[in-house]
Amino acid sequence: MKVRQGFEEEFKKLNCVCCWNKSKSESYALWKIYSEMNKGIMVTSQIDKLINSLKNNLTDDIQISEIKYIDFETEMIPDGNLNYQIIHKHKAYSYEDELRLIYKVPEVKRIDFDWKKEDNNSGINIKLDLNILIDDIVLSPYSPEWFTELVQDLMLKYGLNKQIRKSIIK
Repeated sequence: MKVRQGFEEEFKKLNCVCCWNKSKSESYALWKIYSEMNKGIMVTSQIDKLINSLKNNLTDDIQISEIKYIDFETEMIPDGNLNYQIIHKHKAYSYEDELRLIYKVPEVKRIDFDWKKEDNNSGINIKLDLNILIDDIVLSPYSPEWFTELVQDLMLKYGLNKQIRKSIIK
């Protein structure tokens, strides 16, 4: 099958991803890369809770997939499924041990879809139940007391009753 040049990139723009790390332990690399070391927040969950937290969101087509890490020098992203463009990454990122939620723009909107015309032009908001989703909340190992208080205030405001703990990594 011959695919027109640039189609893969166009297709990626019609999908939103929400990335999760599958590890059962913390990663200093992930804290350092994805947060300001004094203001980072990590939520812990489980795959069944992630799925159940989305149950009331029946209008959106959301898929879940593990990421496959390959060496782009010696391996190719397989043909036959456009999702392969979304679920393959270079093996240099394998430390992320990633699971992705994938939301696809509905087909009726795809031809002229423009994120700039959306309320949130960098993605979509998906309704889910945080009390089902979150097991606990882990704060950066370097977060100050005021940050802990801020997170507690936000949890109170949104009715989230979960454990907060500080990262064990120093």
